[in-house]
Formats: sequence, structure tokens, C-alpha cells
Amino acid sequence: MKRVFATTSNSIAFDEAVCALAGRGAREASWLLLCGAAGHGKTALARHYAGEEGGLYLRAKAHWTQAAFLAELAAGLGQVPEGRNAANFDLAARALTARPRPLVVDEVDHVLDRRQTLECLRDLSDVTGASIVIVGMEEAERRLKRFPQVYSRISQVVRTKAQGRDFVAAILSDLCEVAVEDGVAEVVLAQTGGHLREILDAIATIEAIGRRQGGDPLVTAAMARAVPLTGGRAARPGR
Repeated sequence: MKRVFATTSNSIAFDEAVCALAGRGAREASWLLLCGAAGHGKTALARHYAGEEGGLYLRAKAHWTQAAFLAELAAGLGQVPEGRNAANFDLAARALTARPRPLVVDEVDHVLDRRQTLECLRDLSDVTGASIVIVGMEEAERRLKRFPQVYSRISQVVRTKAQGRDFVAAILSDLCEVAVEDGVAEVVLAQTGGHLREILDAIATIEAIGRRQGGDPLVTAAMARAVPLTGGRAARPGR
């Protein structure tokens, strides 16, 4: 599989939201929420954005308290964490002020019941003006609404969705290392439900089919239809 970032309907919507975020009126409304079902490529998109923008990518964890978050944040920004929350907050704030960059927090669902951690993130964005991208599951937006002061900072929401036929075809073109005929996209869509994670599994299977042919292979729709492209897993909503 080619090591490139494939454009999807979700990446296009995300890019549009990032542009809107940059042009926001209220300085403190600097948050973007990326949410949706598992398997839609949210983490890959978040990591790609952080890499392209020179931002910091953090993955929230089940054990993340305010102290754990601040220590990991300070370390991620190139600072030496200290033993006090206030000191680590100041280290992070100074680093973000000296070199502004976006902060991406993936798997934010882990901390949506921890108001102190969320408020700490809000304080950080208020003080520094840093763009904050938080990434979670479908229920993340509803859960965040319980904290109006935090939710009011979110000016853009991108709700991911499964890919349609045209985007499946484009992903195949971008990533697949063997040639495929047009009808393969319909087969992939039928077997994966348009979920990016399973589309990637399908591409790996399609490439294996092509390699078995040898020479200059072309994988046909009939070849793709003859095998389970995702290891026999049925596509279903929410994967």
C-alpha cells in the first residue's frame, strides 16, 4: 500500500473547518471537534493535521488526571515537567505562546467526565489563543454540552461519515499498488460499508490478489467479489 495520505470526504470537511476556525471572530472560540464512529479514519486525520501544521498530537488515556495531562503536555512541548500542576501549566503556556502551534487531543472520550482536565485545556486555549482539536466518538458532542463554558469554545464540529462510491474509488487510486478496474470500487463499498479502516484492509487483500497474478496485474471486480476483502467481517454501521 502506498504511504500517502488519501483524501476522503472527511478530510475535505476537516480542512474546510480548519479554514473557518482560522477566520473565527471570537478569539476564545478556538476549538474544533472531530467526532464519529470507529473506523472512519479520525486518528489518521488528526495525526496528519498535527504533522502538517507542526502541532502537538496527544492521545488521552484512561488514567489521565489533570496532573497526568499537564505533565504529558509539558513534555510534548519540549519542557521538563515539574511536580506541580501550576508549574506545568505555566511551562506549556509559555511554550505555546513562544511558538504558537495547534494542540490535538485524540480519544478525548477518556476525559469527558473529568471537568478539571477539560477546564485546564480551556484555560490553556484562553491564555495562549492556541487552536485545540479534540477527537472523539459520536457521543462526544452530546457529552461536552454538559459543560457550557467548555462547549462554547467549540466553533467548528466535523462529524465523520462513511465514504461513498466516488471516494472509495479515489482512495483505491491513491493507495492501491496494483491496477484495479472501475467495478472494484463497488465491491469494496459493498463489503466495507465505506468505513476507511476496512477499506484499507480491503486494499491489502486486493494487492495480494494482484501479486498472485504476477507480471502487470489488473484486479477485476469478479476477482474482488470472489473473496472476503476484509477477512470475512461483515460491514455494519458503527465499525
